[in-house]
Amino acid sequence: MTREASPLEILFYAEQPERVEKWIRFLRDEGLEFRPVFREPDQGPTGARLAIVWMPPAEIFEKEANLEVVFNVGAGVDAILDAGVLPDNVDLVRLEDTGMAATMTEYVIHAMAEITREMQQYRDAQTQRRWAPSGHAYLEDWPVGVLGLGVIGSKVAQGLAALGYPVRGWSRRQRHIQGVDCYAGQDGFHEFVSASRVLVNVLPLTSETRHILNRDTFRSMRPQGHIINIGRGEHLDEDALLACLDDGTLAGATLDVFSIEPLPADHPFWARPDIVVTPHISGTTNARMAMRQIAAKVRSWRAGTPLGGIVDRRAGY
Repeated sequence: MTREASPLEILFYAEQPERVEKWIRFLRDEGLEFRPVFREPDQGPTGARLAIVWMPPAEIFEKEANLEVVFNVGAGVDAILDAGVLPDNVDLVRLEDTGMAATMTEYVIHAMAEITREMQQYRDAQTQRRWAPSGHAYLEDWPVGVLGLGVIGSKVAQGLAALGYPVRGWSRRQRHIQGVDCYAGQDGFHEFVSASRVLVNVLPLTSETRHILNRDTFRSMRPQGHIINIGRGEHLDEDALLACLDDGTLAGATLDVFSIEPLPADHPFWARPDIVVTPHISGTTNARMAMRQIAAKVRSWRAGTPLGGIVDRRAGY
């Protein structure tokens, strides 16, 4: 069913107005015709059928009864689903990839170099004006397990394999990726973890994956293991991480996501030399590419053709 050709009203929401202004400009650069509308405090419904949002308040879904499709400007949709206010008849559409896979792969490769080649020692030596080359890093001693093999996880796994790391991947359903040993489901989880010295988490956050990085997981890994978390903060049991670093079960962690963001100034992670903290920057969204993708999806919606990226609410992604 083709929808009417008149310009659409699209509801926009993000906490930062400048972010929305950029979205609107980029959508218009793509030739999309629409009238932007916004929710004001105590305002009645706008009547918009489409919304483009990031971290929206619950009232958008409670008061906008005409919404048919909500485009989430990001890959993760857990915040919207956890709020439990999205009506069943509204399609929630996530970004499938807007350059995030490449930047997150770059982040992981950088973290792996820091771990396997112990780059901090050279920065320390520089402060002492000391020439201190180290021995060869044998990548076969650093088998990597990638948790999550969607668009982003697959690219991370392939990038690491291309560099020569032994790479395994785990997902809920069986995947097949060249150069990567793939495991699936609960039956394959223990074998996957036990073969990994580094775990890279790129999973979506669901009730099943919350605290998947826990004491049992850490103790099942190869000795002197490392954690790289670029999924969600809630994937990590923070107390278990600290305990396993203290008792030597783990050697270190690189964390880009946290249960509370910004990370509180008194959080113990800040003071740990065995934890690298970055402020949720591993996969920043390329707004131009995001709006190009959304513009194409809006045109598909108007033409009555199927949309890609519709979230399966039962699966959580």
